[in-house]
Amino acid sequence: MKNLLLTMLFAAGLSLSVSAQVANVKVNVTPLGDKLEGRHEVPYSITTSDILVNENFEMLTKGTLEEPDLDHPLASLDSDVSINPELTHGAQWYGHKIYQAGGALAMHTLSMDQSILNTPRMDYSGSVRLSFITRALISRWVDEEGEPMEDRSAHLIVGISDEQGRKIDVNASGNLADLQLYEDMGWVEVTIEFDNYSAYNGVSIVFAGTRTLLLDDIKVTSSCDEFIAVPNVTGVTDITETSFTVHWEKVRKSYNYYLWLYTYDGKDPETGEDKYSLVLPQQVLDMIEADPDMTLEDYIEDMGGPDSPYLRYDIVSRHGDLSYTFTDLDPAKEYCFAVMSHNVSMFSDKKLHRVDQLPTPEALDATEFTETSFKANWTNVTRADNYNVSLYGVNVVDKDDEKYELLREDFDKTSEYTKETELSSATPCTTDMTIDDMTTLPGWGLNGPLAMETPEGEKIPLCYMLDGYFGCGMNLTLSTPELYVANNDFVELEMHVKCENANAPIVIQFAGSLYMADLGGNNDAKTTVQLPTNGLEKTKLEMACSDPNGLPLYIDYISITQPMKKGDMILTSLGNKQLEAGETSVVFDNLDKYAYSVFAYEVTATKTDGRTSEPSARAFADLKNKTPYDPGTTSIEGVGATAGDVHEVARYTIDGVRLSAPAKGINIIRYSDGTTKKVIVK
Repeated sequence: MKNLLLTMLFAAGLSLSVSAQVANVKVNVTPLGDKLEGRHEVPYSITTSDILVNENFEMLTKGTLEEPDLDHPLASLDSDVSINPELTHGAQWYGHKIYQAGGALAMHTLSMDQSILNTPRMDYSGSVRLSFITRALISRWVDEEGEPMEDRSAHLIVGISDEQGRKIDVNASGNLADLQLYEDMGWVEVTIEFDNYSAYNGVSIVFAGTRTLLLDDIKVTSSCDEFIAVPNVTGVTDITETSFTVHWEKVRKSYNYYLWLYTYDGKDPETGEDKYSLVLPQQVLDMIEADPDMTLEDYIEDMGGPDSPYLRYDIVSRHGDLSYTFTDLDPAKEYCFAVMSHNVSMFSDKKLHRVDQLPTPEALDATEFTETSFKANWTNVTRADNYNVSLYGVNVVDKDDEKYELLREDFDKTSEYTKETELSSATPCTTDMTIDDMTTLPGWGLNGPLAMETPEGEKIPLCYMLDGYFGCGMNLTLSTPELYVANNDFVELEMHVKCENANAPIVIQFAGSLYMADLGGNNDAKTTVQLPTNGLEKTKLEMACSDPNGLPLYIDYISITQPMKKGDMILTSLGNKQLEAGETSVVFDNLDKYAYSVFAYEVTATKTDGRTSEPSARAFADLKNKTPYDPGTTSIEGVGATAGDVHEVARYTIDGVRLSAPAKGINIIRYSDGTTKKVIVK
């Protein structure tokens, strides 16, 4: 068996991927001539199949079968517009370049861009029967020379696709159907029968067309008595020394789910194959032990043998939360599990999943405080080979602030290299310069050099400078230091920029999403953009000027702010320590070199083969008061509070290096009451 991946390109650079396993698909195409009266009256009935889709488009009343309403598209992928659900039966339909046609749906495109129709997203697993009727219409247009053109054919591809891009296991050699239609064929009926073994809940039947064609009477059924698909396991969570929880997607036809548990016993030394041992529930083992005439082998045989579904560990109802927690496990053993679908006498195949992730250690309260150190503690993970302990400095916000500044860079260091102020006379960067020569804050990045030298020795600047401005050019991407953004669901970016092209777009990437900003037609402008954090804790901002001629974008300053509440915390990574198995504590010392009164640490268990645990929940330590710090209950006024006059006790650079005197750029001052403050020294 070999795998085949087919990709069809369509609007806005998107693609439809149909992955399949090679075998046979039954496709019948029957000419019908003119459309028969009453074909919209498809009876809705259930025999031995579930009717998943039964759509006759009777509410698409605009236009006619001969002249569709091509002026008003029903949906568009370009603008993320779906079909109005009031115009269809059942769940949401999607598409692109599709139109009403007097009781049918028209697909129309004259370019290489395909028209697309997606059925509602759901679980299409089982022995599936898809039927519909279709016909080609005459496509007419005028060419570049003004000559009338027409095409009396159309092309239709039918496939199946998952919204998350997962491989769909169907017994098809590629597309479900690939049809060339001609106008004089009239209506044809298409019937496709195939098996879908993937019980994903985000799957659509996809119709992709070129030129002009009609679709109608789309019906999809799935058998209830042929086979049932294996549930799709979506994750394993809450892994501890003695338990873990598994989650899976609903299988439409499953009455309930059978859970299996195995220990993983390594590889067989002779065959190299993985070995597993079945784990039975404790009540079964107790029953066998209580019966002197019963052995484990007898019980397995009585239940139908080692592959019998009735040897399951437990059963979960189809209703409610589709998850299960295995408990009372042996910390020294690795485990595998399986989830089977069950409907009357049908069971799905059994697919084993190994729990590769290690149990998560628990970070315990810090102990053994001194003026400059504390001991971090955590619980042991039996199967761990090492521990990675990460240390963070913590800034605790002392008051509500709608524009708390997470980052500000003024690029003032450029003044050391140039006093030019006009774009036309900007100073080129040289090959010995780096982005660190332009920035005050550490951690900035650039995906290329500021200047390059050709093999012939010619030096070509890629970036330029003005007094107080950094000119990022030639489509280079500038990235900020990592930002801690977990305290709100957005940040606000403000920047003052100049560019010779007043219409040059600025491409911004933040928290996994792309955004466009512009100068509003001005060569010198201040731009403000609100950027969602998309649930991330830490991220970077990347930006590039996409001027087609590679003109630099001159940046005066970049400021990133976020609304904060009193007590919110901003974490800055200060490095980590590696510990061997058996160690459950480590001392962090010399902490007076950092501008923090509060620290945090988290612990990750690792194995030498690369497997890890999830990081632990963080534990916090108040070094000033020599006590664990609870973010939920400790008063911010109490962090580092001392009596007497408040005065400066230490000064640091932005990356935590202690200063003996004020230094140009951003300084962090720590006061005698434990609070800190950022100041800019000119």
